[in-house]
Amino acid sequence: MTNDSASPGPPSGKLLKLAGHLGIDPEDAETFATDIIPLLTRKFALLSRAAPAGEPIENRLDTILAEELPRVLSNYALDELKTNKSMMLFLVKLLAPELTDLRIKQLVDRRSGRVDQSLADQLADHLGIRDDQIEHFREKVIPKLKQYTKSMYRRKAQKREAIEDPIAFNQFIIDNVFIDEFENHPYIRSVTDRHNQAILLPETKTVALQLITAWMNEVMAEEHRG
Repeated sequence: MTNDSASPGPPSGKLLKLAGHLGIDPEDAETFATDIIPLLTRKFALLSRAAPAGEPIENRLDTILAEELPRVLSNYALDELKTNKSMMLFLVKLLAPELTDLRIKQLVDRRSGRVDQSLADQLADHLGIRDDQIEHFREKVIPKLKQYTKSMYRRKAQKREAIEDPIAFNQFIIDNVFIDEFENHPYIRSVTDRHNQAILLPETKTVALQLITAWMNEVMAEEHRG
């Protein structure tokens, strides 16, 4: 992306630092810093002016996270960043510096939890989970998938090991975490390829990858806080 003299972007050093902090590409960090943050800052100011007296600031911040941030990211073809927890933490702290770190974390955790629940329900739908098994799937299967996925990413992060081929790494998680766990539960419908290997159908895999991305972003946010 090229910046003209009328709207210079942040210095490259700051961009690289921001990109590293959020776990995103420098080009995406530039878009976030120069385009998305100003848009959301203006929207937050409008919401604040229209808010009833005494309304908790968390209500407006939740509107930004739930509605405005996803919409703006889609407009910039950055849908993969919608579950980026580090970005949400950074944005809330920027918009409401008066909030304590604990309140910011609680707000973002609630938003992330709702994203998890929505994606888990989509995954259950694609897998054909029956109504009488949905509670077990939500409370037993999804937490295991999250635990094992985050553990694999955390080991990489703690060793400062770069993921050289993210596509292959995510496929490894799908094969060795998702599919392995699904095979432990007969009520989860299985699908095989022509070699009789268990696979996820494309629409199911898309949701699984969104969950993997969300949990990876949680690990990055936790590592930055640590």
